[in-house]
Amino acid sequence: MPESTLTMRVKRHLRYAIYGVLMPLISFEGQAMTEINIAFTDPLVMPIADAIVHGNVKQIHQLATKSLLQQQGEQAVTLMQWAILNQQPESLAALLQEHADPSQPGMQGDTAWHTAATVQDAHYMQILLKNNIRPDARNSVTLATPLAAAIMAGREIQVILLLVAGVDPNIADRVGDTPLHLAGKSNAPDLALRLLKAGADPEARNKQGATFQQYLAMTPLNIQSAEMQQKYQQLNVWLRGKKLAEVYQQ
Repeated sequence: MPESTLTMRVKRHLRYAIYGVLMPLISFEGQAMTEINIAFTDPLVMPIADAIVHGNVKQIHQLATKSLLQQQGEQAVTLMQWAILNQQPESLAALLQEHADPSQPGMQGDTAWHTAATVQDAHYMQILLKNNIRPDARNSVTLATPLAAAIMAGREIQVILLLVAGVDPNIADRVGDTPLHLAGKSNAPDLALRLLKAGADPEARNKQGATFQQYLAMTPLNIQSAEMQQKYQQLNVWLRGKKLAEVYQQ
């Protein structure tokens, strides 16, 4: 049986709470951290971490070495994640030019791909995609893909960018959830429709034996907003066209 709506919400809030551990170190709203030595205690890493925060591209190029670019700070934050979270796109581009690895596992097992997929500004994802590196990295703990992360965060632009880049929408995480399942758990029929149009399998089942439709159907349609009801209607039109069961039978 699929998880209850309450259970899913608790899990989602727990995930956000985990990220909240980093809030004293990094502001997700662009307030660059001034005390670099809190996030990076290695004196060899602190200069490049400081250069990243201040967008000092020249210094990044001067300091970057293969071993230095692999270093991580508090909560395993990578230098590429550090650039994204401090809202420094030029620093991120410079790190890529120096061959930093966006697939390096960092905070909570996420890579820079996952971080770029979840932040509000989609520009970081665009920067990563310009380097012709496949965005198919997996979270080292959950095995979730960047596409799954974008779905969970409700980042439609990143979802579109990743699908256009040709990512596989059917890769499941360690509990068998595909991005389509996560769209269902997140009550996002519009994102589910995008995934379906990109080739997501509507009949895929997770380890609980549930399809994405079972999660979408958990919240009664009559308590949804008018906008949300319209999104469900659009999804059902597509499902009917493919001769598949609707989320809500009319």
